[in-house]
Amino acid sequence: MKKLDKELTLIVKDDGIGMPYGLDWKDSSSLGLKLVRTLVENQLDGSIEMESKNGTKFTIKFNIET
Repeated sequence: MKKLDKELTLIVKDDGIGMPYGLDWKDSSSLGLKLVRTLVENQLDGSIEMESKNGTKFTIKFNIET
């Protein structure tokens, strides 16, 4: 986790096989992905991005008040 001015960035990644090709992770039936996306976008008013190269990497960003 990094803090830059009024923004926090959390990166979670692994070095596994990655997500299946063609998976629409934003419209997935996976309860875990739904929960994380709902928390980030609706509760924290943040953003979440996924990258699937040499494993899977999620980058979550949200603003904080100081």
